[in-house]
Amino acid sequence: MVAASSPFGLSKAALERRMNNQIPRKRHTPYTSPKNTVRTLPRHVARSKPKSTSTKIHTKHRLSLDPHARPEKRGTNRSRVPGTNGHGIDQWSARRILASRPHPFNPLRTQYKVHWETTWEDSTAITGLAAIEWREAVHDGNTFEFKARDGSVWTVLKDSSSLENDSEESQWEMWRAIRRNAAQELENDCFCRLKNEDFVFASEADDREVTDALGEKWQKEDMCAKNVLRTVWAECSNDQETIKTDVPLGNVNVRFLAQLDPWMDEDEDDETGASAGSQRSVFTVMEIVRAILPNPLEDLRDDAFSKRAAHNHYTHWCATLRILICKVPFMFKSGTWMQLLAFLMLGSELFRETLSSVGVKVRDDWCQRAKEYDMHMYYDCIVDDRSTHDILETFINLRDFFRDLKPGRPVEVMAESLQEEKLPIMPEGGIGSMQKFES
Repeated sequence: MVAASSPFGLSKAALERRMNNQIPRKRHTPYTSPKNTVRTLPRHVARSKPKSTSTKIHTKHRLSLDPHARPEKRGTNRSRVPGTNGHGIDQWSARRILASRPHPFNPLRTQYKVHWETTWEDSTAITGLAAIEWREAVHDGNTFEFKARDGSVWTVLKDSSSLENDSEESQWEMWRAIRRNAAQELENDCFCRLKNEDFVFASEADDREVTDALGEKWQKEDMCAKNVLRTVWAECSNDQETIKTDVPLGNVNVRFLAQLDPWMDEDEDDETGASAGSQRSVFTVMEIVRAILPNPLEDLRDDAFSKRAAHNHYTHWCATLRILICKVPFMFKSGTWMQLLAFLMLGSELFRETLSSVGVKVRDDWCQRAKEYDMHMYYDCIVDDRSTHDILETFINLRDFFRDLKPGRPVEVMAESLQEEKLPIMPEGGIGSMQKFES
């Protein structure tokens, strides 16, 4: 049933979701699909060898001609290496190379990720999934006629990339994948990936306290801040009741020194002449451990923003993320799901502002570089064989949903929480009222 008040012909359920700021939601597109029609974007096209051209020829594997040999469902973690299950080799014209990697089964060889040119092929040479999807598109009215300059009439597939990239399904699958993997990262030993010099003791007194407590048990080179953090975290992970007690060395003060932006100069001094590292905030070992134990994202559900109280949940989880950024900034490096979750819910500007509040500086273009890196991480880990540009478009559409949420009164609750943690308060009206900076 179509809602009478909907200017774009949205269903009653879709209109109610949009009015209540709930995901998933679908925005208006120039084309509308017939009711009960599931439309998919043709991802693979089997083509015969084109006529010889001056274009340099490369090779590409064909998709299986079996129409049922579809890839894994999009939105799930990859369990295979894409592009390695072809049944034949043919000649294709390449437009440009997008990326390269070592061959998954022979590291001495190199593979290119290629953007292929479009060519005209005889209809009898096109079989399998591509042909089936084309016939479905024609039958469902998802094509239009174009009159070429030579007078011939083309039947053309309607542009479906924007429809797919902004579809309810694409946004919902992306949200679930980011939330699921971000929560999983907090379950892992996040300290094992750190270098010994990434954390230091805040003072000589803290260093002496550790030496006195561990001098007879540990080697001198092992008595670093990172190892103390990891030891306390492991002890609390095995028995989370110890989080509520005074753990030995839990009151030792440490400071995070590593850079999140690899282009930042580690020895760069500020205007007062002090080193950048000395301006970082200091936290006790237990403050850091308690920030990630128990898992703060464990209660973040897939449907947290699909209910009428979506803006209340959004306010709460924004505050949670900002506390994590301050206490455990090393969890938000490029190529992590925690960073992607922060970009999604907080946006670039507030993410950088929160990092700056604890002395972690990044360059002005860091957010753009980090998001571009994260899009390739998403492609690498999640079954979604669209181009990274299309994946980024879905991310921006999903980011717009969070940006449009208006927390309203609950911001006061969030402000109290942030003041207790000594963090900067969000602008009045929440993220939804901020100027639309680059997503």
